[in-house]
This record gives sequence, C-alpha cells and structure tokens, in this order.
Amino acid sequence: MNDSHDKLAVKLEKVRQSLIEGNFSEAQAMANAVRRKLEGTDPSLIHARTLMLCGITYQYRGEMWSSEHYLEKAALMYEEIDQVGDALLCNSYRARCISEYGDIQRAHHIAEQSLARARKIELRDMEARLLSSLGIICLKMNRVAEAGDFTIQAIDIFRELGDHYNVKHSTLQLANFYAVSRRVADSQRILEQGIADAQEKGDGAYESWLQMNLGSIYYRQNNFTAARECYRRAIKLAGTDGVAAVKAHARQGWGLVELRAGNRDKARNQLLRSMHLASAASIFLVENLSLIYQGVLDLYDLNDTDALSKFDLVQHRVISYCHLEKGLVNYYQSIGLLLSGNLQLADRLFEERLPVRNAGEYLDDVQITADLLDYLLEANGRGDADFSSEQLECLLKWRGIIKGELTSPPSMESAGAC
Repeated sequence: MNDSHDKLAVKLEKVRQSLIEGNFSEAQAMANAVRRKLEGTDPSLIHARTLMLCGITYQYRGEMWSSEHYLEKAALMYEEIDQVGDALLCNSYRARCISEYGDIQRAHHIAEQSLARARKIELRDMEARLLSSLGIICLKMNRVAEAGDFTIQAIDIFRELGDHYNVKHSTLQLANFYAVSRRVADSQRILEQGIADAQEKGDGAYESWLQMNLGSIYYRQNNFTAARECYRRAIKLAGTDGVAAVKAHARQGWGLVELRAGNRDKARNQLLRSMHLASAASIFLVENLSLIYQGVLDLYDLNDTDALSKFDLVQHRVISYCHLEKGLVNYYQSIGLLLSGNLQLADRLFEERLPVRNAGEYLDDVQITADLLDYLLEANGRGDADFSSEQLECLLKWRGIIKGELTSPPSMESAGAC
C-alpha cells in the first residue's frame, strides 16, 4: 500500500502545482480521481490531504458549498489521525469559503477559534494562515482596519518563517485591502515594489498577478491608458508562464476599463474573451461576473430582454457558488426590470441589494451603477429613451443613493503600514 500511496502523493503534488498555475479544472479532475481511488479506505494522511485538495480546488473554482463539504471532512480526518496543524489549515480555507457564501459570523467564529488553538500549541505557520483568513473575513464585515492589521501580522510571521510564497500572496491581499479602502497610494507603492522585485528575480508568474492588480488601481484612478498597459503586460506574462487565472481576470478588468471609458464594443470583446478563458479553466466566478457585465452593456443599449436573460442565467448558476455574484446581480437586475416596466419588483430588488459596506470590493460596481444611471437619465434628456414619470422618479432616487455610497467609502486609517 505504501508504494500505491507514493504514486498518489506524486499525483497530489501535480494537483498543487496546477493550482499554483491557475489551472483549476485540471487540478480538480486530478484531485477527484485520487479521492475516488481512496473511497472506502481507512483514514490516512494521504486520504485527508486528498480531501483537503478537493476542497481547495472547488473553492478556487467558486463552488463554495462543495468546497466546505470536503474541507470539513478533511479537517475531521486530520483530527482523527492527530494531524492538528493540517486540521487547522483546513479550517482556514473553510472559514474563507463560508464567508464567500455569506455566513460571515460563522466564518469569523471558526477562524478565531482555530487561531486561538494555533497560538496555544505554538504552530506559527498555521497562526499566519489563520490571520490571513481573518483579514479577508474582517474585510467582508467592514472591519477594514482589523483586516489590514491581521494581514500585516500574517506577513511578518511568513517572513520570519522564510515562507516566500505566502509573503507574496498576503502582500497582494494587503494591497487589495488598501485599494478598496481608498488608500490607493499605499496599495500602489506595495504593487510597484513587488513588480520591481519580481522583475529582478525573473518571477514572471508573480509579476503577472501584480500587474493585474496595479491595473485595477489605475482603473479606480480613471487612468485608463495606464490600466490597459498593466492588463496587457499581465496577459503577456501569464501567457508565458501559464497562469490561466490571470488571463481571465485581466481580460475582465480590461473590459471594465473600456466600459467606463465608453468603448462598449471593445468592452464586450474583452468580456467575451474573459468569459471563454474562465469557462475553459472552470473559474466560475470570473465567468459569471463577465456575463453580468455583458448584461450591463445590454442595459446601455436599452436592451432589457437580453440583459435580464443574462442575469437570470447567473442567478441559476450561483445557487451553490459564491455570494458575490448574487449580490451584484441585484444591482443590475433592478435596472433591467425598471426598463421593462416592472417598477415594483425593480424597486424591491434595489432595496434588497447587497450593501456596499459588506466589503469595499463592491465600490467598483457602485461606480459602474452610477455611470449607468447617469447615462440612462442623459439618454432620456436627449430623447434616445422615453421613460415614464414613475421610471424617472425611480432612477433619480437610485442615483441619489448610489452617489451617497460613492462619497462614503470604508476607511482603513487605523491599520498599520507594511
């Protein structure tokens, strides 16, 4: 059996490498193949690791319910064979997963309890991973300063342990936290320093992630020329180093640049390419978001039928996936329903949309919504649209609410510096 386990261990290492490269569909297929071979066998280290990797692959693809299922089974098996550190690692991933489909308080409880346990038995690597997870969860709770502090603590421990991979990963996380809390200069400083280091070391894969994130910073600054160049570099580097996820994300970011710049044909082209890349790699979150933004383009064309069809498709897909798409669909579906004349349902959906304070990451979509509402009101003024007085009243009310959210972003002033 040891010889068989050695062969399975080699396959699991290939799963891990595929995850690093962003080939999530390939990773999941290999992990599930190993899991099926181990079904019915006694608890073992190789069996528990297989369940954990299955859970991680489902999480990276956006299938959160399945991810939690396998991560919980893995954690219980690790506990059974006295591998406490690995059980805590499963709980770290599991807490992130639970937060993604909206049960944030439970996610926070799991991460906090696991962190206390890691500290009690002095497992520094698990302490750092759980601090990193708590950072993500606290951001979703709008506890932005805590999110930054937890992440900085995690980075310090990873550096102390010489864990360069997780230093890089958590540094990207911190840059994102700064970006969504409008500490743009801090985010840009971290990313530019990271790019310089990656170029010096010839780490094209990591630079591709950094360039993609820097592109989103320029996008938020309305520096669309610089954003396009970052996304172009990210895609080129990802093509060289085989990071499939970067290409899908960067094409989507580029599409949003063109959307905000008013180049809607170019936007649709980039979003379609992003959707196809994400579909090929089974990155469901990116695939669904690209479809949502194509629906937004339909709304610009006053084509509520095609827009609502796309939004309905996403809603049917995300029953067991990420909470993010469910919240964003309501932003845009309400406008589609208003255009179709269903004002009562439109207003109810808008009121029930996911609050932007539930993580600053939603601010980009608030800006897109504000642009769209401005465009529709201008179209009515030009005579390109003919809204009823009730529709106009609703559009004006929504625009007032959205503009208010744009001027009151979450703050991260009390967080430390990296």
